[in-house]
Amino acid sequence: MARPWLSEVLRDLADAAAEIAASNPTLFGASYTIPRFVSPLAEGADQLGATVALELGYRLHAILPLPPEDYRTDFDSAGLAGFDALLGRADSVFQLTAQDDRSESYALAGRATVENSDVLIALWDGEPARGVGGTAEVVAHALSNDIPVVHLTIPSDVPGCILWNGYQGRCDTANGNGAPSTPIDRASLRNLVFAIFDRPSANGDKAD
Repeated sequence: MARPWLSEVLRDLADAAAEIAASNPTLFGASYTIPRFVSPLAEGADQLGATVALELGYRLHAILPLPPEDYRTDFDSAGLAGFDALLGRADSVFQLTAQDDRSESYALAGRATVENSDVLIALWDGEPARGVGGTAEVVAHALSNDIPVVHLTIPSDVPGCILWNGYQGRCDTANGNGAPSTPIDRASLRNLVFAIFDRPSANGDKAD
């Protein structure tokens, strides 16, 4: 089951961010201590992640690949119920412009999720993408943009690893294979958050 590991990861990431905020009260307002979870709310891992994040006090930011009524046609009954419930609890909703190719709409939502995140959490079997916008493709997009990936392996009883080019400098990867990695534990997640806040931006300044 990925859920226990997912809960621990989300809790540890939030705790580390709160620690930084508490140590720098002049830089971070009170609202910053409330972490944000970004998700397209698709069936399966997306909805699981959003559900667990809300349980832990995260704010939910939904990025939809299609207009809600069109998007709803892609869910089965259980997935639709989950989608409607989560959408109703979202702190904010951003609807992307629908693409001519439906699969490209999903791929665009994956890229937008990465580009609005400091860390990507991927519940992933490690296999190559089985279509446009698959998890492997989203992971590769994150790594190519220096976004750390917390890879929770499924199905498995082990937590997985953190993939990030920041561990050894930039590297090219097609689907996450060969990316620098470290095992997941509380210390490594704390170190990751602290490294993100200390990460230089593209122009050489510290990241915000």
